Amino acid sequence: MVNREELVTKLEVYGTVLFCDINTEMSYVVVMENWTGTIDNFVDIVSVEVIPTYPQTITLTLVDGVIKSEFKK
Repeated sequence: MVNREELVTKLEVYGTVLFCDINTEMSYVVVMENWTGTIDNFVDIVSVEVIPTYPQTITLTLVDGVIKSEFKK
């Protein structure tokens, strides 16, 4: 199970969380803006907080400081 509060706390170090929650029972979505870190910073965080519950990365993009990502079970 994803600890949403912990995930948001870690992500907010690098930007603004617009959406971070279960999308469907099988899918978890994270959308952020003003991202100041690298894609590796994001991957490091979700590897600990999201990937254990939602191991498949469906999409992960970083364009002009906006991260959009979706993970599935």
